Amino acid sequence: MSIPQPVVVFGATGAQGGSVVKALKAAGAAVIGITRNPDSDKAKALSESLGVELRKADLEDTASIPAAVAGAKSIFLVTDFWAMLGAGKTPEVARDEEVKQVAAVVAAAKDAGVEFIVYSGLEDVEALTGGALSVPHFDGKGRGEAIVAASGIPYAFVRLSAYTDNFLYFFPPRRGEDGKLAITIPQKDAPLDLFAVGDTGAAVTTILSSPATYAGKAFGLASDSITVSDFAAKLSAVLGEEVVYNAIPAAVFASFGFPGAQDLANMFLFYTDHHDKFVRSIEDTKSLVPSVTTVDAYLAANADKFKALVAPK
Repeated sequence: MSIPQPVVVFGATGAQGGSVVKALKAAGAAVIGITRNPDSDKAKALSESLGVELRKADLEDTASIPAAVAGAKSIFLVTDFWAMLGAGKTPEVARDEEVKQVAAVVAAAKDAGVEFIVYSGLEDVEALTGGALSVPHFDGKGRGEAIVAASGIPYAFVRLSAYTDNFLYFFPPRRGEDGKLAITIPQKDAPLDLFAVGDTGAAVTTILSSPATYAGKAFGLASDSITVSDFAAKLSAVLGEEVVYNAIPAAVFASFGFPGAQDLANMFLFYTDHHDKFVRSIEDTKSLVPSVTTVDAYLAANADKFKALVAPK
């Protein structure tokens, strides 16, 4: 079955959306990229090098959404909790805004006659744990899934694991006062499910290439399930220098005080203390992305970046 197109891709210049745009274009699909700033360098690159039609819209401006999805046959939707948090909103407000954004897209999609939605969702941790734990950047996407599922529009969900990329950009190895490199996160000794965000597009393109096959399904995407100690050992081999794992308590991580610190601390508690509710499948992932980027492959491909990151300044 062919891809229902044109495909509207939200977050077209972001990590997930950009990957989806590139994969769909490689598959020959007509793509409409949604961006808040069509004049940005990233947006211009999509238009000029890939021939992507750009439309200006902002999920926080729900009035802009109907024009964004007009004429679409399918949609890839990802919402950006972290952008709202970075703009000064509390985690709870950002969570509730995500839910409103999904509802607005679904309403516009129904009016536009959209045939399929792939939504980048996550678990509603608060619901799954009976209120024992709240992870706002998960919970909003989980509630968004419920809205998509109730819409009557055929859909599939992709639920990404922690990005392998986070070890390069968000919690990289840092050199301590003793001169040694350490990864410092509260993952305990539990395996961490990982997925390279650049593979999102391949997964979504497989789904959209046969919508009837995947309709109504949720795919937990992971290339590896690995302890951070084992990840550190693999990174040590790449760097030629020992990297140790500093497993701190979640409360200590939360005390770092940056926006979203408590949210992320609770996320790690979900990963470690409620792992039975965090369902990811390497087998399912490989069915969608046969050449999925493993941790070993990611480290090899990004060895120079990791070396530059830890090099003395």
